[in-house]
Amino acid sequence: APTAATDGQRVYAMFANGDLVSFDFSGNRVWAKSFWPLENTYGYASSLDVTKGLLFLLLDQATADDGKSALLALDVLTGRTVWQAKRPVSNSWATPIVAATSKGDQLITSADPLVIAYDPLTGAELWKVDCMAGDVAPSPVYSKDFVFVVHADTKLAASRPDVKGDVTETHVAWFS
Repeated sequence: APTAATDGQRVYAMFANGDLVSFDFSGNRVWAKSFWPLENTYGYASSLDVTKGLLFLLLDQATADDGKSALLALDVLTGRTVWQAKRPVSNSWATPIVAATSKGDQLITSADPLVIAYDPLTGAELWKVDCMAGDVAPSPVYSKDFVFVVHADTKLAASRPDVKGDVTETHVAWFS
């Protein structure tokens, strides 16, 4: 099941059935939304991430051809959708991360077949790498100017997040 997130003011929890709720620290429900039914092979499990007044919700589902996957940024106070980005990927279980890179904050996601970075404030795609396959559950990791990702076939890739566009051929440092 997804892990809850907090911004120090409220707690946000997403459940495997597609229900999303926000509670204050006194236990009062602030808002609730439902995103079911979700078409995910093993059930929904991507955890939430929250930063700068935005709650990030990764809804990767079905197949890439179905066009049902999306990444949403919700206002933490109201649950209103601030932006939504359609994703050309299959169902996944990875959690998006916000990385403070040398080019600014990036919201980095991982699913079959792409690692995609977005501007966390606008949802604009910054860069992508075509290097994933199969069931993707491990979340991306960012450290020292590299994004590290791994997928079900135990393939590991490291890429540099310092340019824009499809950087599959130019910015993958290594792949094993």
